[in-house]
This record gives sequence, C-alpha cells and structure tokens, in this order.
Amino acid sequence: MKKSLLYLLMFVCSVSLFSSCGDDDDEVKYPIDTDLAGGYIGKLSVVVDGNQMGTTENQKIAIAQSNKGANQIALSLKNFTFLINVGDIEVDPCTVKAIDGGYSFEGQQNLDLVAPLGNCPISILGTVKGSNINIEIGVKVGAPLNQDVKATFVGTKLTGNESSEAKITGFTFDSDIVTEQPVIDDEKGTITFKVSKDATNEALSLSPSITVSEKAVVTPASNVKQDFSNNKKVEYTVTAEDGTVKKYSVFVSGTNKVVVYDFEDWTVDTSQSTPEYQYPIAVGGWASCNQAVVFIKGFGGFAQPDPITYDGPFPINKTEEAHGGNYAAELVSIDTTGSDNMLGQKVPKVTAGSIFLGTFVATNALTDPMTTTLFGIEYTEKPLLVKGFFKYLNYATLL
Repeated sequence: MKKSLLYLLMFVCSVSLFSSCGDDDDEVKYPIDTDLAGGYIGKLSVVVDGNQMGTTENQKIAIAQSNKGANQIALSLKNFTFLINVGDIEVDPCTVKAIDGGYSFEGQQNLDLVAPLGNCPISILGTVKGSNINIEIGVKVGAPLNQDVKATFVGTKLTGNESSEAKITGFTFDSDIVTEQPVIDDEKGTITFKVSKDATNEALSLSPSITVSEKAVVTPASNVKQDFSNNKKVEYTVTAEDGTVKKYSVFVSGTNKVVVYDFEDWTVDTSQSTPEYQYPIAVGGWASCNQAVVFIKGFGGFAQPDPITYDGPFPINKTEEAHGGNYAAELVSIDTTGSDNMLGQKVPKVTAGSIFLGTFVATNALTDPMTTTLFGIEYTEKPLLVKGFFKYLNYATLL
C-alpha cells in the first residue's frame, strides 16, 4: 500500500509539473513593441477580380500594439487606392503567433469604406521576419460592384531616422507659352502658372522640371509631359523617405498676352541708290545704328578740312549664331574715323553697334540729332516679363 501511494504521488506531481509548464506557455507575451511595432515602407500591388490594377511604390504601413490583447496588433494602411481612393484601412486586432525566424499575424474586420464600396469584410494575413514584412490584404466588395480585391505588400521596417519632409521645392517650365512661372503654395497644396493667350491645347502639353525634398520622390516624375489644357488639374504626389505623403494640384491660373520680337526676318534698305549705302534691316519694329552709319558714309568731303573716310561694313548684321530660331542680330562696334567739322556737328570716332524697338528719324540727323532716335513701341497692357538672350565677345581679348 505504501509503495502504491508513492507511485500515485509521483504521478500527481508529474501532471502538475507539465500542467504548470503548459500554463506558462499560454502566458508568453511576444515582444511586439520591439520586434513588430513601427512603420514599414514598400511596394503595394493591387489585383481586382484577377486583373492587375497597378503598383504603388513607397507605400507606408504602420503596426502598433493593440489595446485589445497582449499578443495582438493594430495594422493601418493609409490612402489605399484601387479604381478609386478607398482611404485608410485599419484592422484591429490581428492575432500574433511565433513562427520560425519571426512572427505571423492575421485578422478580420468589417469596415465602412467610401461609396460605392460600402461595408466590406477585410482580411489580413502577414509575416514579419527581422526587418522584412509581407502582407496579403483581402477586400470583399459587395453589390453593386461585387469585386474581389487582393493587395500584396512587400516592405522593410523603418529605422526612425528617415526624413519625413515631402515637398516640391521647384517647379518650372522651359516654354515660351508660359508667361508666368509656377507659384508653389505648400499650405494649399497648389502650384499655379500663367500662359499666353495664344496657347493652343497642343501647346499646353508641357514637361515640367521638378525638384523635391532630399531623399523624397515625386510621381509623375520630373520632365514627363502632362496635359494642362482645358483647365485640367494634374496631381503630383511627393513621398518622403519615411513614407510621408503630400499631394499637389497643378493647373493654369490665367493667361497673358505674349509679344515676340525676333530676328527671323531681314531685308535691305533699297531706298539707297548706292549699294554700299544699302544697310540690313531687321523686320518687325526694329531700328538700328545702321541708319546713322549711312550718313557717316555719305559725309565724305563735307567734313573738310577733316574728312570722314569710313567705308566699312555696317555694325548690325544678320547672323546664324542664334539661341533659338534660325537667325539673330550681330552687333559690332566700328571705327567710323570721326570728325569735328561736319556743319558744326561732331561725328564720333567709334560707333557702337545698337539695335532697338522704335524708329530712327533720318531727317533730324543734322538739325536736331537728339531726336533722331525714338525708343520704344507703345504697349497698352501691363508687362509682366521681358526676356531675351545674348552673348558677347570682348575684342580686347583677341589683341
């Protein structure tokens, strides 16, 4: 009897010991705060009824300890989009289990989404191994759409040191139809610009040059052509290194008239009978010192006893060294010999090459020289911008 009682006591103790170990296992709390909680950034791919709907780069997903249980997490995905912008997906709780090399988690929840999706059951199934995460998200969309949505997220855990700045810092167009470069309003999330009144819909297909915050990316990318015609608003999304997102709406805010004065058309003054006096003329409102040099060439013997002997080229000529288009104006300072004895008027030794919008009144050259040049052309609207291009060569460097 004593021996049997001893065996019975040993058996009871063994059962109690194993039971105690089992109870301890049930009470194991996974280190969610250190091993799982945090932000994750990666690629989100969406499939609707078996059809690939696209991929979102730099998507951010957040995991936090759920307040509904020790081994449970709350998972949130911001700005989930397929066909329409669904909004934020949040599933709480998802139950965590230990697996080889990490943890798995799963959860289900009915969420009220934007119309016409309505109330939809959402399922979450994922794994975290080290800093790598894989998640499958299922959305069952009821009537009238009746769609089966599956999303796959593959990403890595953020360290916490990533930049959160997501801004467009520069937005410009290299186009003559843009009369006022874009103005960035970070507070409103808008970028507006003005174009010429003559801009066609075809011309409003523009490729902006964009700069963003350091380590951020922008979609659509810089220098990719977009259609800004018919008051269209083009949306740009900037994603920071840590997945923070900021959106900008870009559109034409108004029009301005653009007047172009170029050097594409040239002619020759045929009113002069002597070929050496027939000077080049840039057509389109331009006047130049060529008209003054005609007089200098013709003074000759009238400047006795100090005659003028200049018979060289004109200072303003057509050139093919153009910034845009086919032609430009070449301006050269010339030695016109000079004189102090031209009917009481001085003639300069050096005549600087000059061209201007306006007129040259030749008949005033002898009687009232200061009124020979009438600068400017009347413009009845408020000018916003004057733009041109030039390059120069210092003759002294050639000596």
